[in-house]
Amino acid sequence: MQSLQRGGRMRIHIIGAPGSGKTTLAQQLAQALAIRHIELDALYWRPQWRPTPQAIFQ
Repeated sequence: MQSLQRGGRMRIHIIGAPGSGKTTLAQQLAQALAIRHIELDALYWRPQWRPTPQAIFQ
């Protein structure tokens, strides 16, 4: 886990293998720290698990 402070905002990046509990941990941390949880999979993956083109995702 890596925590960065940028522009007065806390950012926590959670990295791990599929099925290891990253989303569960992120949701619990967000609740405990009263910060917003943003799930990148929900933003990146399109229907039928097609990736969003990089030019759009950036």
